[in-house]
Amino acid sequence: MKKTYTIYCGSSGHGPETHKKLAISLGKKTALNNIDICYGGMNAGLMYLTAESCLRSGGTVIGVIPKKLKDSERIHTGLTKMIMVDDLWQRKQKMYHLGDAFIALPGGYGTLDEALEILYWGAMGLSNKPLLFLNAGNYWSNIINMLKNKTQNIPHAKFNFCDFMLTADNVDEAFEKLDKWQIPDGTKHQNIPDLPHFEEEIINSNDTPLIILENSIDNIYKLSTALTLKQLGAHKRPIGILNSKNQYQDFIDWAKTAQKQTYITKDCLKLFTHAQNISELQEKVKDNKYISIDLQNEKWGEKPKFND
Repeated sequence: MKKTYTIYCGSSGHGPETHKKLAISLGKKTALNNIDICYGGMNAGLMYLTAESCLRSGGTVIGVIPKKLKDSERIHTGLTKMIMVDDLWQRKQKMYHLGDAFIALPGGYGTLDEALEILYWGAMGLSNKPLLFLNAGNYWSNIINMLKNKTQNIPHAKFNFCDFMLTADNVDEAFEKLDKWQIPDGTKHQNIPDLPHFEEEIINSNDTPLIILENSIDNIYKLSTALTLKQLGAHKRPIGILNSKNQYQDFIDWAKTAQKQTYITKDCLKLFTHAQNISELQEKVKDNKYISIDLQNEKWGEKPKFND
């Protein structure tokens, strides 16, 4: 049966050239291996380059776009198929159901949110699909180290979330590992139409501060979702991270790397605050003011030039 790889990656048009070449290589490799691509449908950043490379190599690319973006100039208009959904959550859910495996290229809060979602569902026994971090240039090393060594599983987890996580330094290694990956014993795909998530909980809590305490797969997933939604202006909640014993230091360091490589803006680093103890964190959260992020001008930039 023909496979589909769902690709998560940055929409920034200002990322390193090495990452742009990586995206082009991934798109070409999927087409040459007769594997379809599903992605977020935009013509920005690594998203555009991955999709365009696959198309130019004779492959099939499915885009999934929220209806409010359907008239946006940032939609890739030359895809094999475009699927319109109502909102961002339905977009993520559709991309999950279409994918047989998931690859995370370099990206920002949104890419991390999508990747952690797969691991969270795996731990709950709701998914038996693999997530691979394409760790070119050690971009994801902080996150990988945190997940392997510091992040706890959810209470009453049915499976170890790390059993669904793969890493690779290049495209060839990524395909080799995905080909060899074996579904963990006892897991099965649950065709649940509405998978559990934190978006409604985060958005519908007014401006109540969101405090992230223990480093667990559900909390780091919730944190990534909250930051993704906040940069999009979907909520204004202050976000605080309890970094006791440096349990979240890898995440903080990764966010700084993501900013330096333009997958998030400088202001995106101000969307959360952190402290070593709860009393200090509570004080800092009071000063965590809402900031509007201009993604169009500060992050997306012009449509990338395709240079094969």
